[in-house]
Amino acid sequence: MLSKTKSIGLIFLAAFLISGFFAAPIKAETEPVSIDFFYSATCPHCAKEKEFLKELEKKFPEIKINQYEVISSAENQKILKDFYDKYRVPVGEQGRIPATFTPTKYFVGFTEQIGQDIENCLKECLSGETTTTPKMIKIPFFGEVDISKMSLPVLTITIGALDGFNPCAMWILLFLIAFLINARSRKKMLLVGGTFIAVSGIFNPDFNWNIGFGFWNMAD
Repeated sequence: MLSKTKSIGLIFLAAFLISGFFAAPIKAETEPVSIDFFYSATCPHCAKEKEFLKELEKKFPEIKINQYEVISSAENQKILKDFYDKYRVPVGEQGRIPATFTPTKYFVGFTEQIGQDIENCLKECLSGETTTTPKMIKIPFFGEVDISKMSLPVLTITIGALDGFNPCAMWILLFLIAFLINARSRKKMLLVGGTFIAVSGIFNPDFNWNIGFGFWNMAD
């Protein structure tokens, strides 16, 4: 025969399991991502963006688009001014429409590229992830390279090597080093090395002075 305490415990456990079985599942509700769109009724670019935002709203039902006509509404102009202050929009970009504000970025004007940027920004806001925009540069012998996929040390070494590589300068340095090694005269080494450093410094302010220190060490 079970004790009174164990019986009470079994009753509570059974009640908990039954309530959990019949309880309706609760879905986590996420707040909609808001887009604040400021436009003019007579602006052709604004009309194009309105159509774009309609399609975007169908594509992403979880977004909420707030529209403000700013030409005929002083209240909406004040709201736009508050957004300028909140997003720290430069004075040169203020007053231009359409103006679109997402939770993280703002966009002035509307083109196909701006529409793509708005959509990418929304995807980031909805997923909580940040996508990296490819940044392509053209490097001799390698073609176009996406530097956004390169780590900072690798990028620094690559650019530094390319910047420092000069075939003409390399041959001159090799010739000069060979000449200094065979000179066997400290005065000649100082004269030739000093002249080379001086001329290089005059015609190339970005000359690497480490080469100069190397010549002085050779002379010692």
